[in-house]
Amino acid sequence: MTTADLTPLDALYDAQDKLKAEARALITLVAATIHAQYPGGAYLVLQQTDNGFRYDSVRDAKGETVFQFPYCWWEIGRFPRPVPDEITALWGNEDPSDPGVVLSLIDAHDDDIIKYLPKEFMQPGEDKLDRNTPLGIRLSPCEFGSPRGVCAPCCGSDPCPTPCFG
Repeated sequence: MTTADLTPLDALYDAQDKLKAEARALITLVAATIHAQYPGGAYLVLQQTDNGFRYDSVRDAKGETVFQFPYCWWEIGRFPRPVPDEITALWGNEDPSDPGVVLSLIDAHDDDIIKYLPKEFMQPGEDKLDRNTPLGIRLSPCEFGSPRGVCAPCCGSDPCPTPCFG
């Protein structure tokens, strides 16, 4: 038997690692898009449902609500501000001013990329919820005094090595 046409298992692991890195990079695109909509926001807060993620709110660096999404988030229609052209270009043929498009990109991620909202950004009682503990996407770490002064959505490392979106 020849093994010339077989793929080693390490090829799968390498592909999974590359896919995770790309998924983390796309979360920074989501964060930049949401931050352009709600410049005072530090976290996009999400709830996980049986059907994926649901928008909850945008919170500032003190954990205060900047914007509360309605339960039926699609009722807002479009995000309130135009998305800057340089960010829109990164979305290709998709429309980043459509909350459904942004949420579908978030839904494409698994649980190890989208983390629980840090307790200091939770509102009273949220840390005691079981299944509905809020999840969060960091929008602007520069508000948290990053030691290297970087300001970009966090990719999971601290300090975040991603440069500022401007």
